[in-house]
Amino acid sequence: MQKLATTFTCLLLIVICFSACKKDRSENQENLLAGDWSEIGSSGQSLSLKFDKDYSFWFSAVVRGTSMKYLGTYSIKGDALKVTATEMTVQKPGEAVETTAVRHDVFPEATYSVSNDTLTLTYQTYTAVWPAVPATVKFRRMIIIE
Repeated sequence: MQKLATTFTCLLLIVICFSACKKDRSENQENLLAGDWSEIGSSGQSLSLKFDKDYSFWFSAVVRGTSMKYLGTYSIKGDALKVTATEMTVQKPGEAVETTAVRHDVFPEATYSVSNDTLTLTYQTYTAVWPAVPATVKFRRMIIIE
């Protein structure tokens, strides 16, 4: 009877030791967004994104000669992406650069997927300009040579 109790106690201690050492796998998930991205198939505009591992980002766009750059932070939850701009820099042709503090979503209600080296963002267009409709834009991962 004492052998059975000792064996049971040893097995119980081994189970406790192994379960106590279990790692949280969600902390070790790779951030697939981290890196530099350039829009695929643009039509008269140039869009670039950079997502850093520290969850900061910049987004630049050149549309009809006007250059815009947004700086801010982003967060990921599942396939949901929240990109919040905190600073906007604009330069219109022939005018001085203007930098403004802002606070708005760059890609409202966004979801994302990464397949190979292609990032697909789906988001709602801005309602201030036109009715909100889903929009999709694709980016290719850029290889930066330093």
